[in-house]
Amino acid sequence: MSIFNRLFIISQTRFLKPLFIFTVLFLFLMPVNFSNAAQREFDYFSVNIPSGWKANQDGDTVLILRNDHSASMSVTVASREGVDFDDIAKEFARGLDGSDFEIDDDGDANFLFNDGKSYTMILNGGENFVVIAMTGMASHSNEMSKIIDSMSMK
Repeated sequence: MSIFNRLFIISQTRFLKPLFIFTVLFLFLMPVNFSNAAQREFDYFSVNIPSGWKANQDGDTVLILRNDHSASMSVTVASREGVDFDDIAKEFARGLDGSDFEIDDDGDANFLFNDGKSYTMILNGGENFVVIAMTGMASHSNEMSKIIDSMSMK
């Protein structure tokens, strides 16, 4: 499921509709040139990192950060090790003092934290799960969506 579908799903929550409308406007009003994107390889996935962004891996987590620090994404891949996916989502939501998580049609979880300024997706990958936590989406949603869409798991 693409980020656009995920944003539509969260838009159905009443208090998120203004955020959703704002995000959609930015998706269409802020064209981003990804012709200078650099393909980067990490332990679990590859991703296009656009000009103006940098990425570094520390253990199982890759931090993707705008050079001006106005937006960031952390991508963590970890083994489920027999743990129920709902329990994983509950722990992350509780640990980040987030909103109640929602499971989408693909079986992935999402929730807001940091007073609604940050968004987390937990992707259910069978034996592994992928946690993508994002801040700065209001200003950089188009870039962040393209980064996520460019990810290819190994």
